[in-house]
Amino acid sequence: MKKELVSITREPDDELADVRISLGLKKRMGIYIVFRGDPTETIELLERALAEAKSRIPGRGYRDYRKGPRG
Repeated sequence: MKKELVSITREPDDELADVRISLGLKKRMGIYIVFRGDPTETIELLERALAEAKSRIPGRGYRDYRKGPRG
């Protein structure tokens, strides 16, 4: 089984947020995580966000700003 490539980068803190995370996936290149703030608080935020995503995304509990008909 091939292990997925994951890049994790910490950037300097900023004034916009105590913790900020950018998360993405580029096929054939892997996952990237870029964060600012305390590492422990970053993990806690990811866990809280994942719980919300799991409960809301399947039922379309989000705003959809794509153009065109809403599905």
